[in-house]
Amino acid sequence: MTYSQFGWCRPCLEVAPLLSDLADKYPGRVAVIGINNDGNPDENGRDVEKVRAFIEENNEKFRYMSYVDNTENYAKMTLRKRTEFTFIPCFILVLNGEIKFVGGPVSFWEYLDEVLKAEGVEE
Repeated sequence: MTYSQFGWCRPCLEVAPLLSDLADKYPGRVAVIGINNDGNPDENGRDVEKVRAFIEENNEKFRYMSYVDNTENYAKMTLRKRTEFTFIPCFILVLNGEIKFVGGPVSFWEYLDEVLKAEGVEE
């Protein structure tokens, strides 16, 4: 499952511990990948070090793999093209190479239990 996040987005920060708990609950069965599309631009473009520092400062919330998108927004644009998401935080659930869900946190949590049970990923 991928998750688009931004450092300035309060809902993104609020949901991060829940995603960490999800990754902890299903180790080896569910992978959570955060994609930071923020990049904190400065006069020289994106400052990746600022994003890394932000993630490190909040490492208890982000207990899953986090990536910083490149300056061309490759991950953001590729995911947007495939899923048409235009909001943050955005959750994209991929199972067996197939996109099963694209949406926000509220509908994601409702859908997740159904999908995990149907796919045989249970506690």
